[in-house]
Amino acid sequence: MTYWYYKLGRKQAGPVPAEALAGLVGKGTIKPDTLLWHAGLANWAKASEVEELGLPFEFELPGEVSVSSPDLMIAGPWPRFWARIADEWIIGAAIGLPLGYLVQPYMPGVGTNFPLADNLPTIVLLAAITSVILWGSMTLFGTTPGKLVAGVRVENRSGTPDWRFYMRREFKLWLFIGIAGIPYISLIPCMLQYRRVARGRPAWYDEGAAVVWGTGRLSRSVAAAATTAAALLLTVMTIGYVNMLRAEERMASSYRYWENPATGKKADLWSTWVFEELKAESGKLYHFGAANLSSEILFGYEPMDQPSVDAVAYGEALQNVVAEDISISDQWEPFKLNGLDAARVTGVQTKLKDVNVELTVVIVGRSAWRMLLFVEGRPLGKLAIREVLIKSLMSTAKDINVPANMPCDEETCFSALSPNALLAPS
Repeated sequence: MTYWYYKLGRKQAGPVPAEALAGLVGKGTIKPDTLLWHAGLANWAKASEVEELGLPFEFELPGEVSVSSPDLMIAGPWPRFWARIADEWIIGAAIGLPLGYLVQPYMPGVGTNFPLADNLPTIVLLAAITSVILWGSMTLFGTTPGKLVAGVRVENRSGTPDWRFYMRREFKLWLFIGIAGIPYISLIPCMLQYRRVARGRPAWYDEGAAVVWGTGRLSRSVAAAATTAAALLLTVMTIGYVNMLRAEERMASSYRYWENPATGKKADLWSTWVFEELKAESGKLYHFGAANLSSEILFGYEPMDQPSVDAVAYGEALQNVVAEDISISDQWEPFKLNGLDAARVTGVQTKLKDVNVELTVVIVGRSAWRMLLFVEGRPLGKLAIREVLIKSLMSTAKDINVPANMPCDEETCFSALSPNALLAPS
């Protein structure tokens, strides 16, 4: 028996017996200009010129699309693998993140972790939705994001309308190859199909119905793999950020009263903050730490000889004192906080990496209240409770040079803030 080799683009396939070549012609895999060879022939020959075979090219499906571009060849297993993985992560993230956000109030165990869920019903559901979207993409556009990046194209040779063909193909992929999205078990059919495609044979779900073309370029597979990694990284970062915001919201809903030892006034603080009084050369200094927020606060006051000192001028003087520990490049910004003069500026801590600092100064009579907020690993603006925190602590400020039981007015202390005002979005 003679075994033949044939070329598809730049890729060599075979060997197959002579009887199998007729079947490949009927499927459209071998065309009249396909090169054939077997042991004993001096050179490759066009299939239409090999008289001993008598291949039935007249039985090609009418109207089928011929892919004869020299840039295309039968796609190998790896480009197809990365195209599929990229599709699943791109589509999974695009639908999983907003869907998880919507179901979070009703399914806290799933919530914003929906694209990375580890419970079987969610995985199966997400895989099914992804397959439906991929079917729609193939029907409408003839490609998907992953296939576009990987340079993979599926040619319908089933003789049925595209919408029906791609629906059947996606259903087979979801149910029999992906095992309905069940992890680990799906590795078995994937490995079996890998062996078929690596040997030049079509995957069983494409046999007699489709040809999968590729460019054969390693760069396209690398691009698809990089796209997959980017989609995964973006999903993880988005989930982490949303969960962090939700954690802060939960902490904001669980607050307690903190009484300022210097003024006797109370502020609403969250239970996550741990309070400690530090030794100060003059006035008072308090430390608050929240390990789960990677944040710390230094808060206190300093008595002054003169009343109503300009807040910006005081801030600039304070900047010179802390210059060795905090690098400030911006200008102090004056503003009003509950009718009192205040100023603030941002900077970074010089001795620790990736620690952002905000300094806030409020002048109350002969007392200068200072608050230094330290946030590690993220911009200050990403701490959702920052403005509420500043207002809450500064609501306990008071001119210490007057009796603590003096009735409060705007000239001597901050107006009391109600719990509703403190918890309102900033």
